[in-house]
Amino acid sequence: MKDDYLKEAQWIPEVVEALLIKSHCYWIKEDYNKAKAVCLDAIRHNPDKRDALEWMSQMHIDPWKSKWKYIADNATNKDSLF
Repeated sequence: MKDDYLKEAQWIPEVVEALLIKSHCYWIKEDYNKAKAVCLDAIRHNPDKRDALEWMSQMHIDPWKSKWKYIADNATNKDSLF
């Protein structure tokens, strides 16, 4: 998967959105570990990004699913693009 944009990107809200798209692509390709790793990278860039936290919840089973969901439900979306 090409990472040209992510190598050049500087604006964190946009980087996070690109990482989420990349994570979804890996999931569709059934590369679940990479999907989770890329989503975690998005969360590292913005730990308050609700979409990333919810997506991480969807990719897991309990007990982690409910833990990620709890964090997502309390996220503020601060510094998010959308």
